[in-house]
Amino acid sequence: MKAAVIGYAQTKFKEHWDKGLRELISEAGNNALKSSNLKAEDIDNLICANTLAPLVNGQSNVNALCFEELGIKSSVSINCGDVSGSAAIRQAMFEICSGKSKIVMVLGVEKMTDLLSSQITSAVSMLLDHEWEVFNGATLASMYAMLTRIYMKKFKVKPEQIAKVSVKNHKNAVNNKFAQFPFEINVDSVIKGPSVDSPLKVLNCAAVCDGAAAIILCEESLAKKYTEKPVYLIGSGAGSDYLALHDREDFLEMKATKTAAEEAYKQAKIKPSDVSLAEVHDSFSISEILAVEDLGFAKKGSGFKFIEDGKTDLTGKLPINPSGGLKACGHPFAATGIRQAIEITMQLKDEAGKRQIKNAKIGLTHNLSGTGSTAIVNIFSR
Repeated sequence: MKAAVIGYAQTKFKEHWDKGLRELISEAGNNALKSSNLKAEDIDNLICANTLAPLVNGQSNVNALCFEELGIKSSVSINCGDVSGSAAIRQAMFEICSGKSKIVMVLGVEKMTDLLSSQITSAVSMLLDHEWEVFNGATLASMYAMLTRIYMKKFKVKPEQIAKVSVKNHKNAVNNKFAQFPFEINVDSVIKGPSVDSPLKVLNCAAVCDGAAAIILCEESLAKKYTEKPVYLIGSGAGSDYLALHDREDFLEMKATKTAAEEAYKQAKIKPSDVSLAEVHDSFSISEILAVEDLGFAKKGSGFKFIEDGKTDLTGKLPINPSGGLKACGHPFAATGIRQAIEITMQLKDEAGKRQIKNAKIGLTHNLSGTGSTAIVNIFSR
């Protein structure tokens, strides 16, 4: 049995000063119901993904807010850091394929911008090992800056080559009305921009923001009842690694990604070469380069070249982040994995407008938490 995507919706990702968790949940959830002509009573369970509401919003029981706003009788929460949205989709697949539920809504929501920048840095650092990394002054940006330096030195890569990840993703986002930053940038603006932690510049980094995204999955046999073009979740994999970066055998190999990808490919009965397009976790430029390599799309040390040569452009061999990725779309943690799945669904249903990838048959989402301690890979097909 497979799970099928029959509905989806998302809010715009940005700083929503006029909306709280409730309003974001209501907008994404109710619009997802409308997209599939469903009512709240048709949903067997809602899985709510959220990472930072207990710290940022003083609200742990976010699933109860989902009940209040949407009226869905059964709602539970899940928190796995950055991968919470993708993990919730994976959990929904298990529920459906086990026969426990026939129709499940997955909703990810974050309201992150009600903090000062220093507070946001502290909140984001919760994804690292507090005892060994954060206590000694490390931040998520400083850890990725170190990974970038190591990669550049080992493979003789220039900052200008790393910058092309952001340039490509911003170009893709121009036609994405839900993106936080739907405008183009160039290599020069990245290199000459403000420094975050050498060699990282501001435009090498995705920004936190507010937003919600919802997707509805159902039992395979019911899919055609709700949509003429169902998209199927045909493979899902999860991988874990040490929380602290210094414990890992190879800083430049995300073993969690490789483990998750191996499981997802095996379940979907495909190879990396069968993938038509992918949404990968580009919280920092180097993370997209490492993802391209660890997902099996390019050899280790050549991911930057794969991107630089245009193979991941919208018209390239393997379009990567046609939505604009985390860099241009923004990164409301638990909503990101679901937003990625929505982009793949739109592409496979030929609903992506000017971003549409021709003849797309199989799409992959890759979500990463922290510096690679957890990864989820989900694979979808027409």
